[in-house]
Amino acid sequence: MERILHLETTAAVCSVALSQGPDLVVLKEHQEANAHSKVLLSLVDQAMQQAGWSPRQLDAIALSAGPGSYTGLRIGSATAKGLCFALDRPLIAVDTLMALALGAFKRHPEAFFVAPMMDARRMEVYTAIYNPLLEIIFPPSAWVLVDNPYLKWLESGPVVFCGNGVEKAQNLLHHKHAIFEIQVQPSADNMVELAHKRFIYNQLEDLAYFEPHYLKAFWSPSQTKPRNI
Repeated sequence: MERILHLETTAAVCSVALSQGPDLVVLKEHQEANAHSKVLLSLVDQAMQQAGWSPRQLDAIALSAGPGSYTGLRIGSATAKGLCFALDRPLIAVDTLMALALGAFKRHPEAFFVAPMMDARRMEVYTAIYNPLLEIIFPPSAWVLVDNPYLKWLESGPVVFCGNGVEKAQNLLHHKHAIFEIQVQPSADNMVELAHKRFIYNQLEDLAYFEPHYLKAFWSPSQTKPRNI
């Protein structure tokens, strides 16, 4: 069975996992925010040592491809591409929102839908809606939470909201079917099943053209023109 290294750098926690086939072998996480560039390769090395694997024994590198933190995505992408080029291994891109949805459905099998949320600054989130088959009911988008845009799905039954954008949404999404799952955050653990399937079906990325899924252009406070949201 294939051996895959998984990198998750889209949010505050930096996370690395090793898997063999569909099974998790090692998970390493660093909780300090904004430390990805300092700790990512160290976590990779720790995971490899714990598993007793050498880099040449890897069959692929999987990356949590966004949406999420712009800086985190750039660090993860650069690291994953560098490893792929150095080892001559393929790159697997795992959608961050779908991985979050998978983690939420594992904890809440009763849910009709999962709406993962990644913080996109101010009152904006990157979000999508999935059913229990992980089919996309509403595609990944950047939403400004000015009201309850999920009402149609909440009327159908339980909807789980998860990810690091949940805190800003809780006060707006009042509904008897709303479940706020703060324990489900971006983690390399939730990438394993999705990356395994993509490897089996040869759904691999072109290293020369791959870019993370930013969903919108980079913005910084130093920009002089205001953003139109």
